Amino acid sequence: METVRRKTEKYGFDPDIRVGLNNNLGFMNETFDFVLSWNVCYYLDDNMDFSSHVREYARVMKKDAILVFSIPCKDCFVYKDGIEKSGFMEIKNDWFGIRNGSVQIIFQNEEDIMNTFGTHFKEITFGKINDDCFGLDYKWYIGGREWLL
Repeated sequence: METVRRKTEKYGFDPDIRVGLNNNLGFMNETFDFVLSWNVCYYLDDNMDFSSHVREYARVMKKDAILVFSIPCKDCFVYKDGIEKSGFMEIKNDWFGIRNGSVQIIFQNEEDIMNTFGTHFKEITFGKINDDCFGLDYKWYIGGREWLL
């Protein structure tokens, strides 16, 4: 956190940096005009309730705020050799060695994501990244939309 603080202050920003969980972000209701969840929203803790992540993101967003998120595709390198159980994936062979043992929600396709995020967000727009980055098969959904409720 201190590295982020130093770098942002260098450019004249006074950041409010907090550590939280996807299902408990630690900010008041309707705080943000824009929420960026890059490579993070799909990590689960012990309660395994991804819908609580979606609710929490919507809670901290102002009306008409924008959410942008990324989610690995089912065939992304992150899931290689993982153990899939009922819509979740336990990471077993992380190339970076930092995710082993973590559990993530795994979406089957864009429709699956739409159904999940659609409870709190409308008109979700998707893109997809297919990139061979230094031999790693990066495959990600990129999505975003306005707050619904």
